Order: sequence, then structure tokens, then C-alpha cells
Amino acid sequence: MTFHLALMALALMAPAAPEPSRLDRAQANYEALAGGRRHWNALSPRELEDLRAFADALRRQVRDDRTLAERCFDREFGRYGRTLTDLQQQLIDMRCRPIGEPLN
Repeated sequence: MTFHLALMALALMAPAAPEPSRLDRAQANYEALAGGRRHWNALSPRELEDLRAFADALRRQVRDDRTLAERCFDREFGRYGRTLTDLQQQLIDMRCRPIGEPLN
């Protein structure tokens, strides 16, 4: 847990992405840190910089596995707020239901 918090803190101060060979070393350092074979205090400033860039690259690759309907519902729910009236819920159901699916 502490490792992940430290990695996230480092990622917040990330500079521009390093060249590919440095990213390969950053990935190796990441795996060593995650496996407990290395401690983040033992990394050089350059390795920490590369690790921050690697963590940013990982974070950008996170995929959104929600369906279009789920994304639509989340967007509409955010627009109306936490408490929906029955009419607002029906409107969201109409806007976000997949084509051909009957209304709830």
C-alpha cells in the first residue's frame, strides 16, 4: 500500500516522457519495486523521474469498460445531481437506452 502511495505521489510531479530505453528500465524498476526486490529510496533521481513518466503512461492506458448506455447514464446522472425525480429518471432511460431496447 505504501509503495502505491509513494508511486502516485511521484507521478504527480512527472516531467516529459523519457526515451524508450529509459522507459524499459523504468518498467524493470517498477516491477522490482512491486515485487519487493528494490526500495524506492534506492532509486536515483533520474530513475525516479523515469518511474514517474512510466506511471503516467500506465495511468493513461486505463480503459473504460463501461457500455455506451452506462457512460450515458453516468453523464446524465452527473448533470441532474444525486437525487432524481421520476420524470428525470424516465428521461435518462429514454436518452440512454440502447436502440431497440424497450423502455423500463
